[in-house]
Amino acid sequence: MVMPGHPAAGHSAWVASSADRPGGWLGLAHKRALRIAAVALASLTLVFWGRPTGKVVIGLALALLVALALLVALAIVELLGRPPERTAEVSTTHP
Repeated sequence: MVMPGHPAAGHSAWVASSADRPGGWLGLAHKRALRIAAVALASLTLVFWGRPTGKVVIGLALALLVALALLVALAIVELLGRPPERTAEVSTTHP
């Protein structure tokens, strides 16, 4: 438990409020980090594989595409879960 007044006290409330929204944790910074991590993991796996065959390369490429597609799906869920934005009403009559 975080004591009131502690610097982390506001952070726990933010985490709780952002985690209950659809896709709430995947803010812009997290999406970018997850994309970079997926590409880096696939790249490092390919670099450190002893003798990659064509099947290994295709398998890694497909796994990367699936990971990126999941991130896109989560972004779509986040977009659809947002409340509609309020727009300013435009008056057609002059004051």
